[in-house]
Amino acid sequence: NHKTKGEILSNLLKKHSLSQRKLAQMLKEAGYDRKEDAISKYIRGERQLSIDMIEKIAKVLNENVCIFFDENKTQSLTLKIERKINCGIVPSSEILDEDLIFISSNETKFSLKALRANGNNMSPLIEDNDIIIYDSDENTKITHGDLVVYKFYEEEACKIFINKPHINIIELKAIQNNENFKTTAIKTDDKQIIKHLKLYKVVKIYKNLQNNQVALKLVKED
Repeated sequence: NHKTKGEILSNLLKKHSLSQRKLAQMLKEAGYDRKEDAISKYIRGERQLSIDMIEKIAKVLNENVCIFFDENKTQSLTLKIERKINCGIVPSSEILDEDLIFISSNETKFSLKALRANGNNMSPLIEDNDIIIYDSDENTKITHGDLVVYKFYEEEACKIFINKPHINIIELKAIQNNENFKTTAIKTDDKQIIKHLKLYKVVKIYKNLQNNQVALKLVKED
């Protein structure tokens, strides 16, 4: 009994005793301009509900976005985008708006977290404003060529993990180096230094919230 997103929206309006006009008004008051006519088209299935719009409707109705996806019987997770991460430009410390991203997965882990890319120095893998999903569990295995989010002393960024065990070095590699964003080399046999390094595996990149997943290519070194 698979319901369309329009049917789910229609049921939510009934549940909250709201007219389509009232929902349009609530969205407008929250700063999202969406006409009653558009809502009517969503319900009739004449217009696709974007992830972005679903998040906004869920927010004004105080519902979890998962309500729109649970019909599909995949596990789902809503993540708050915590902050921006350096991908070429060091972010200023301002807190992001209440941005959310919805992840649908058959193996949802509750250690997943979301960040927004700041800068283009990891292009084409990651571009400015892409969403980076990483696993905050430090025990998740990281292998040569993985994208990682890391913290090393005061430095925090997203780069490629390059392992050079024969010379006891790991590199956190920038795709495009510049003055403020370059490859960092760390000696793995220096216990005092290595204890300051925290590494987290990047599991997915979403292009600007529209859930167009981009394949993570492994970076091979000679």
